[in-house]
Amino acid sequence: MSPSKLLSEMPLHRSICSKLEIFAEAPTNSYLFYGPSGGGKMELARVFATSLLCPDGGCGSCTTCKGVLSGNHPDFSFETSSNRRISVDDARALVRKAHLSPNSSHRRVVMIDEFDNFSDVAPIMLKTIEEPPLTTVFIIVVGELSPSIATIVSRCVTIEVPRAEDDDLTSFLQFKYSIDPHRARDLIDAAERDLDVIVEMLSDENFERRISIWENIYSSRGGSQSLLGRTKAVMDFLDDIVAQVIERRDSELSKLKEMQSKGSPPKGVVKEVEDRYARIVRFRRRSEIELGARFLLERLKKEAFSNISDQLYANIAYEQIVATISNLLSQLRFGSDEQMIVAQLIEVGVKKSPF
Repeated sequence: MSPSKLLSEMPLHRSICSKLEIFAEAPTNSYLFYGPSGGGKMELARVFATSLLCPDGGCGSCTTCKGVLSGNHPDFSFETSSNRRISVDDARALVRKAHLSPNSSHRRVVMIDEFDNFSDVAPIMLKTIEEPPLTTVFIIVVGELSPSIATIVSRCVTIEVPRAEDDDLTSFLQFKYSIDPHRARDLIDAAERDLDVIVEMLSDENFERRISIWENIYSSRGGSQSLLGRTKAVMDFLDDIVAQVIERRDSELSKLKEMQSKGSPPKGVVKEVEDRYARIVRFRRRSEIELGARFLLERLKKEAFSNISDQLYANIAYEQIVATISNLLSQLRFGSDEQMIVAQLIEVGVKKSPF
């Protein structure tokens, strides 16, 4: 089998990728990826799956690789609990799926995310994970190695995936999303180095709509809408942006707490979900304000260098505005009152232009 192009080019967790390349050459029956939320374990696990199924070892361009990466390949099964209790029937169905013969590849890969929530039915799956069919490989993903799944863990090759370093995250965002380094670092800081949060933001399909809203907020200098009214409009917009996130959080927590009352999952899982959603909410709101600030700077930059013949004066005036906005965003990152920062940004945007 050819060396995995996807693994060799993956800029995230290089030392782990090197090990995965070796594992892919002669795979064993079961692998278990574990580590904190936002560390990139799902990214690595899915790329590893492509290396196991692709006829060229994970080229990244064939239909097999594209199918696995998108979750749509007949020999790749992705299972997740979605934070619900897994029934005995669910576990038995998964065991039956693992015993199916491959369709188009030389093996079948069964990936299970959130395996922490499978602890009640782990005994049903133990024998299959320990000794699956020769053509089946299990890839299991968990947050932590809790005692409730200790027997399963002992049957797997374990791969610890810690939080990624800033440079690795920057390279990964450039590699996968073609984001320039400066923007990548902004995203990393805003998301507190949580890759899951960054991907959540990048998956937003309403980017253009958001730009339009900020344009309306900053338009009509001296218009009838007061500073207070514009500020309230932004705060309402921020609440609207995170409403679906909060709804998902409440749904997940409700299911987890119900499960916890029956003995699973471990208590740490609830706090991890709460912390993850808190980061997502903070990131969404802060990123939205930063988006508005960038839009304002771009607009003022155009005014500065198209309306003024004295380029030296334009440079000085524009740099003063950049310093003001940078200072406001810095205050936002350090926990200053969100509404106050929004009001000051809007004031910079709607007052009479210095250009």
